[in-house]
Amino acid sequence: MDADSNREVLAYLGAQSLHCHGDLGQLLVDTARNLCGETLAYSPSFATFKYVALVTKRRIFALGENMTSACFRVPPELCEVAVERGGAMAPDIGAEWIRLELFQSNKPTHDVPFWMVRAYAHARDALGASLGSPDAPPANMLGRRRT
Repeated sequence: MDADSNREVLAYLGAQSLHCHGDLGQLLVDTARNLCGETLAYSPSFATFKYVALVTKRRIFALGENMTSACFRVPPELCEVAVERGGAMAPDIGAEWIRLELFQSNKPTHDVPFWMVRAYAHARDALGASLGSPDAPPANMLGRRRT
């Protein structure tokens, strides 16, 4: 884990008492497994899903942090898109982080694959610029690799 690029998110995780719902944690892990390349899923306890962090190239790019919140580190130009689509900025985690509330029966659903692929690409840097646009190809057209 790269301490410099993860400084804010690690401070957030260290200061919080988090508990990620198992369904949310599993959704994030499965989505990353199916759509992203080299990833590592980390939790202090997968048995209780304290929180789930997804990591690539030593950078945390996604978090499951409570019963319904999925958080993604995305390029700055996509933060506004996330807010327009019903998400929120997550400055408590870091400047590039957005928070999406999932499993809300009274609200439209968020496109978790869309945000997962863009967060992953942003963390990888090599593909981040080409996938940062909301007009980039859909996640299912990007190819799949299991790790």
